[in-house]
Amino acid sequence: MSIFLSIGAIIFCIILAQKVSRLEKLLKGEEKVIPSAIKSKAIKSLDLDDLQADNVQEEIAIPLEEQKPSAFVSWIVTDWPMKLGAFLILLGFGWLVSYAFMNNWIGPKGRITLGLVAGLGILLLGEWRIKSFKNQGSVFLALGSAVILLTVFAAREIYDFFTPLTALLLMAMVVVFIAISSIKNKSLPLAILSVALGGIAPLLTNSSPDAFGLFSYLFLLSAGTLWVVGATGWRVLSPISLGLVAVYSFPYLMGGVENVMIALFFVLLYTLLYYAVSLATIISTKESTKSDLIVIGASGLLLLVWINDLVSDEWKSLVTVGIALFFVLGAFIVFKTTKLKEPMYVYSGISVIMLAAATAFELSGNALTIAYTIEVGIISYLTAYLSKDYRSAQAVSLLFAVPIMLSIESLTARVWQSSVLHSDFFVLLILSIALLFLGIYFYIKRKSEELSRKPELNITIVLFTLCGFYALAIVWLSLHAILTYNFATMISLAIYTIVGIYFYIAGKLRDITAYRITGEILFGLVTIRLLFVEVWGMNITGKIFTFFLIGALFISTAFMRKRD
Repeated sequence: MSIFLSIGAIIFCIILAQKVSRLEKLLKGEEKVIPSAIKSKAIKSLDLDDLQADNVQEEIAIPLEEQKPSAFVSWIVTDWPMKLGAFLILLGFGWLVSYAFMNNWIGPKGRITLGLVAGLGILLLGEWRIKSFKNQGSVFLALGSAVILLTVFAAREIYDFFTPLTALLLMAMVVVFIAISSIKNKSLPLAILSVALGGIAPLLTNSSPDAFGLFSYLFLLSAGTLWVVGATGWRVLSPISLGLVAVYSFPYLMGGVENVMIALFFVLLYTLLYYAVSLATIISTKESTKSDLIVIGASGLLLLVWINDLVSDEWKSLVTVGIALFFVLGAFIVFKTTKLKEPMYVYSGISVIMLAAATAFELSGNALTIAYTIEVGIISYLTAYLSKDYRSAQAVSLLFAVPIMLSIESLTARVWQSSVLHSDFFVLLILSIALLFLGIYFYIKRKSEELSRKPELNITIVLFTLCGFYALAIVWLSLHAILTYNFATMISLAIYTIVGIYFYIAGKLRDITAYRITGEILFGLVTIRLLFVEVWGMNITGKIFTFFLIGALFISTAFMRKRD
């Protein structure tokens, strides 16, 4: 153990030396940069003859952008000898205590008392020192709290001096002390330390608390953290505390929970707590940060995981829909009071995920695909209609990727070999209608400024393209289900060609490039199918009729254009 600690100390010293060396080089490099104002003044003082002289070798210095070291590097470099000394003292204290224990110099009670007194003394030293030197005081506070927590852990692990509740209360007192000190001295690192210590405290009590005890403690820790956030504005603490809740909850999810109602009650309580605090913070400050958005999204997803694991099957969809409406309300309140789009999108996104999960809880197979298609279509339309933000509505329409992926099974279903009117047919039909409806809606809105840019128009083109693909697939599959292969292929290719002729001629007459390109693409697909597939698969009679028919349709385009 001593060897590993020594190696760790050596590595730590090497890293510190490298950081200091890099910072010194950076500072020296900045001193060499000549200000542009001085240089320009010096250049103006030169005569034209001087500028034309061969001996002028001075170069104009270009000011370099100042490269600031990261916050961690700055913290390490500031008073780094003191930080290194604290680390070495902690190692020495550990070896001293180990040596004293091995030689039985101090009894068990004396050992624990010595550790607690030493930790308390270092804490008080840090609290006194932080008033004049914030970095130094923070290091002593961190060192003292670590000594106390390790001492309490040793008392529980080795001597069984404290009950789990007593040990947890002692650690909680240290956490509260650090939190109060961080607020009083305006130190964010100390606040993060207090949350981290509060998170690891249950692990150091050497016990397996029941769900009620653990979740009660985590709720108090979360409430205290959010109180610190409200008092200081350090919103980064919120996702940290929520992350601790998630970490402690996963073992219960994997191993099962004995009292489901208690666990579900606390999960709903956590969600309500973070939901209310995030909502109130955004409304009061009229701004949202990444931490707020992370908390909103993570709390909703964590709740969904718990619902899937704890709630019975007959209640899952109902509970999930209720939570979805809850987040929809949050999106409405935030946008109505602050006009901020980012939190509204996150709240709305969670509600959409909840709705999709509720649908999946109730449906499966083709019914699920149809339901997802209808939901995405309605959500996209309502987003455009209510918010008048057509870019966002088109972005929401990208959710069609989910039912499109699910529809692959319907495209290749064996039932197409014998019939037409079945669930797979309606999957493709409803999906094509939904894509067509949204494509037409966004195309009508193309004249507005919101849709005048190419990326948004490209989404509209994608919707029309996908709609056309599914329409052509329905024609092909339906005809091959009720007709012989040769006859169905000939009719299908003829329909494709007629549709292509319509778009091609319309594009020519109206000078619409998209129409013309659509027709040309259909012509190309039909030709490739004829020359590379059907020429080998059809019998001689089918080839004669099909090639004559398609060729005649292609020739007809010569008589369907403007007169010269």
